[in-house]
Amino acid sequence: MKIILFVNDSYFSYLLAKPVIEKYYENIQIIIFSNKIKSSTSKIYEIFKKAYLRYFLYRSFIDLASRYNARLGRKTVASLARKYDLNTIYVSNVNNNDNLDAMLPSDMGIAFNFDQIFKGKVLQSFEKGIINVHASKLPQDKGISPVLWAFARGDTTVWSSIYRIGEGIDAGFIYKQFEIEVKEADTAYFLYERVCKESGFELVDVIRLLENNQIEPAKISNEDEGNYWGWPDLIHKKLMCKSGRKFINLKDIIHALSVQER
Repeated sequence: MKIILFVNDSYFSYLLAKPVIEKYYENIQIIIFSNKIKSSTSKIYEIFKKAYLRYFLYRSFIDLASRYNARLGRKTVASLARKYDLNTIYVSNVNNNDNLDAMLPSDMGIAFNFDQIFKGKVLQSFEKGIINVHASKLPQDKGISPVLWAFARGDTTVWSSIYRIGEGIDAGFIYKQFEIEVKEADTAYFLYERVCKESGFELVDVIRLLENNQIEPAKISNEDEGNYWGWPDLIHKKLMCKSGRKFINLKDIIHALSVQER
């Protein structure tokens, strides 16, 4: 089975992708990294305008920590690619790239926090589709940072959905959904770290079942169903204040910059 990975690289993408790469590295044709979003003052300002200060500082730290680890060659998908000697390319438009076109059709695509929208031609070039992980119980909580919204609401559990990408936002055929407990001591950072780890291992199981034609979609997530959340804004701020939950703590910060995974 031939597999192509689509990645917007970060520590969280690394946690999702690690079990898949370790298990299926011999099947991976290439890793497609997105360079659509580049670091710039204007981009940082755009995030600041859409969100509020606490989220902006949290997001900025996550980005800086990912860049720090990337510079040191660790805890990124790029570091896994080097370890397993996998081919990589960077693209700004996944729907119009000659290097990718030369490798299609393929058997399966897998997206890890990929920040580009797949269109018909690419979607139809994979026999088993492009598989994605969205951290909610689709069709509920579509959109940006669903775990952060669930965490801010005070939810005692969060969900993760593994699905085949279709046309539309977070829409397609759902293969597996599972629940993850929110612990009393959780920060948003620690919770999402755990969600990514567990989702990565569940994804390996879904790939195995798809490879052997032993799984069928459980339901269809339609674009007209469910609800959608945008960037964490003042509504999110009020929910976080009401719940008393935290984005990150000192232990998380030390861990994010350390060599070891926990």
